[in-house]
Amino acid sequence: MNKLYRLIRWPNVIMIGFTMIAMRYCILFPILNKLSLTPQLSHLNFAFLVLAMVAITAAGYVINDYFDTRADMINRPSRVLVGKFINRRKVIFMNWVLNTVGIVFGVLVSFAIGKPYYSVIFILSTAVLWFYSSFFKPRTLIGNTFVALLTGSVPVLVWVFDIKAIYPHKGLVDWVMNFNDYRLFYWIFIFAFFAFTVSFIREIIKDSSGVDGDKQLLRKTLPVVAGYKSTKILLSVLSTIVIIFLIYLLPYLQFATDTYKLSLIYVVIFVIAPLVILLYKLIKATKSSDYLKLNLLTKIIMFNGVIFSLFFAYFNNINI
Repeated sequence: MNKLYRLIRWPNVIMIGFTMIAMRYCILFPILNKLSLTPQLSHLNFAFLVLAMVAITAAGYVINDYFDTRADMINRPSRVLVGKFINRRKVIFMNWVLNTVGIVFGVLVSFAIGKPYYSVIFILSTAVLWFYSSFFKPRTLIGNTFVALLTGSVPVLVWVFDIKAIYPHKGLVDWVMNFNDYRLFYWIFIFAFFAFTVSFIREIIKDSSGVDGDKQLLRKTLPVVAGYKSTKILLSVLSTIVIIFLIYLLPYLQFATDTYKLSLIYVVIFVIAPLVILLYKLIKATKSSDYLKLNLLTKIIMFNGVIFSLFFAYFNNINI
């Protein structure tokens, strides 16, 4: 059972579900209440939506381990499960079961809000994760971009199913031009951009920690093609962009004047400071093992960023 737990990567999968819940109940709900709006998606249907994405994400991790077996035998042989402790056919079967669960619940939610064509989102997600692991992952930056886009789309997915259902006839331009609707999209965009960028950084860091195996398997990941120095420069630039982005947002954290300092302190200590530490350690990194240690730090940064949504929900005296 413990091996299945490791194969599905439950901590990462649970993080996806937690992010979706935080986006809905801590970001969207306070704004909707301020605008006297009620989301069309019921709590049950939202639970189905979360279950769909959690199942599809778990399936992605399963199939990724399936295709990564040879590289992991070189980079991290002690962590290899597929073919060693778990039969490869069972892994494929598990992947199909999880994908089926994800698609079925995704289709149910899509029909529930009168948008059956939204079902394509879940079908495409399963296809992208499969092709990412089997084809795109070894290619320079393509696989990294796919995973980052999927991670960054999690907050947006909540908006698509929960907010846009209220205004079924509005297009994207209408959302941007209307001030109230723009504020809804604005906060979701902030979390989506943060999730995309940090995830992109994390994916490149993971590639940097597995260079030995990727070289032997002739994979063309960025660290293999460009080398550690160029990869380090890109990671440093991306980390700096996120830090500058968050510093720029600091004056806009005034949900309520008397709680501004608390929000400010949290973002500085628990989000910006770890990013500065990440940047420092990236500059100092010289070998693959150094990058392996940074993987956990990026997870902590992502988690702390999502936790900030609790401030938004609790101090909901927002100016809309």
